[in-house]
Amino acid sequence: MKNSNYTVAQIAISVTCFLSASFVYAKEELNTYKLEGFESENFVVRPRSDGYNRWEWGFPNSDNGGRTRNGEVNFTDKYAYDGKQSLEAIILSLDPDISNTTNVQNIFAHYYPYDEDKLEYRYIHEQEAFKGKLGYQLGSYNRLRFWIRIPKANVQSEVKQTNFHFGTYVRNTGQPRKSSESDNGHFYHYYNLPSLDGVWHQVIVDTHPSHQRGFSGSIEHGDKEYPFGSGEKYFDLMTRFYVQVKSKPTTYPTAYYIDGLEFYNDPNPENIDQIYSLHGSYSPVIDSILVGWLRNKNEDSVKHEVRYSYTDIHDVGWDAAITAPDGIVSPPGMGGYNGMEYSTNKINTSGKSVVYIAIKPQNSNLFRQIAIPVSGGPGDPLISPPNSPGSLQVILN
Repeated sequence: MKNSNYTVAQIAISVTCFLSASFVYAKEELNTYKLEGFESENFVVRPRSDGYNRWEWGFPNSDNGGRTRNGEVNFTDKYAYDGKQSLEAIILSLDPDISNTTNVQNIFAHYYPYDEDKLEYRYIHEQEAFKGKLGYQLGSYNRLRFWIRIPKANVQSEVKQTNFHFGTYVRNTGQPRKSSESDNGHFYHYYNLPSLDGVWHQVIVDTHPSHQRGFSGSIEHGDKEYPFGSGEKYFDLMTRFYVQVKSKPTTYPTAYYIDGLEFYNDPNPENIDQIYSLHGSYSPVIDSILVGWLRNKNEDSVKHEVRYSYTDIHDVGWDAAITAPDGIVSPPGMGGYNGMEYSTNKINTSGKSVVYIAIKPQNSNLFRQIAIPVSGGPGDPLISPPNSPGSLQVILN
């Protein structure tokens, strides 16, 4: 495992000059903060005498129930979306005691901002300041975006279901810092990632969680931009978080690569209430665009319309956008089975760099938008070859 211990001074030197090089698609996203590009090295936040250290980016070897997770994370230069490195999360084998293969103890990479001296959890922005990184603006961000290179061995669930979780912990200010959360502030953002081979898939985490621990999956929680009613915003109150693949891959070992985590602000009046957990990608092999999202759980019969444009639809307006081929999408499930998806190979991407996809429920005047790169970009965001072309590798996914 490629991990190293760092002093505060070393961390500050290595990251203070790290500038954001994110692929910005729209002018409203200029207010960004690069959280992690994995360009330096991982470091220990909780050293232990038995050798089971807690790293800032780690892979716990078991879940809370003691079930084994056979995997690891590394900072690697095998693939990168942005820069020269990414986070490699590997599932080595399946726990032989697992019987439910739709809910396996699989990829579980976590971000762990811990203060060992005070024995407490930092907020993300505090962890960034501890590392010497400047520029995080409190009260400024309503989205977190990252990119994940999905292997062919990944298994997508039924469209209405989920195979990927982004788990967050939020803590109200003034509450005990020994815990990473307060007031049951553990939320889940659900996605259903497709099976891809070498394509970087864009994931947007907004402030509308899919689920809260302890509640029924059919409950609609709504937008939690201010999770405790007023005051601080969702991302400002986040401490630790994790990404987890829930489906069993077709082969072992299997690796996923994560890169380009950034906070940004979208000031447009987007429809967060009815469209959340937005994600998408373009596959040049089959010339196909895929976008997935979740709908409001209380709207089982509301259809969504998809349109596209080669310029920002927030600028040109919904009416100026082009009706997508077969672009009326009906909910495939009920209640908590609220996943939706649109894919097509009928949009002309020739000579284009970005296609803007907008989704609007038929009972609303507001929409959500995702910008899908269809050629070029940092680290080649479509199909990323190894960073060292002179060193031949065979990677089986």
